[in-house]
Amino acid sequence: QEEAEVEERIYHFRNDSGSNIEDSEIKFLRIKDPRAVSAEECRLWAIEWKSSFAFSEFLFLTTSLRGLRILEIGAGSGLVGVCCAKLQADVTITDRIEKATRLIQQNLQHNHLNGTVLTMDWNKLEDFPKEPFDVIVGSDVLYQSRNAEGIVNLMNSSLLRDGGLGIIFCPGRGYIDRLESVSKEAAPSLQCESQYFYEVKLLNDLGSMSELHTCLIRKGKTSPQLATLDEAMTKFIASH
Repeated sequence: QEEAEVEERIYHFRNDSGSNIEDSEIKFLRIKDPRAVSAEECRLWAIEWKSSFAFSEFLFLTTSLRGLRILEIGAGSGLVGVCCAKLQADVTITDRIEKATRLIQQNLQHNHLNGTVLTMDWNKLEDFPKEPFDVIVGSDVLYQSRNAEGIVNLMNSSLLRDGGLGIIFCPGRGYIDRLESVSKEAAPSLQCESQYFYEVKLLNDLGSMSELHTCLIRKGKTSPQLATLDEAMTKFIASH
């Protein structure tokens, strides 16, 4: 089967550092028509979900992620991970679909950015790098209620270091509540702080999201190194 056609879109995000517009510009290669992707391969990765744009806007409120080890799970199109790379994080971007990770690698190269891209499933912890991450992120990864268990197991494992953060953005499907309940039962060391937003306006002429749910997961006392992310969440809440 032939590869689905790819097109470039240019996205801009507000950069809190006051730098010029190029610092917040992403030249993004996307699947022109996700319906061209074989249904057997799962088309979800080929769609740019609005929650990934909301997450990217949030990231640019941090001004920089320099030096932070960040893991993105279920990356799909990889927009969030590419933005982490733009903000100078040491980012590892993962998805279980090989075609997705190939396109993510192309996007890093297209934007002259560095990052590690791996094809792997977040439910198979033994396959992941052994060195712990400061932050684990996921956008629209709670599209099924059962995904909450795998995400909590991941956050509670040695992959997320003590003092680290997990950050989840997803549309209003109600599964953030499931994430919180699973965490309380199976991983009391994780503290989940959820926020619910309505009619969230997005940049880049993308309209709005009727509902956006976010969850900030703290593993013990947050490291001072991650204060910029806590501050960014406060800014994001205030702006919406």
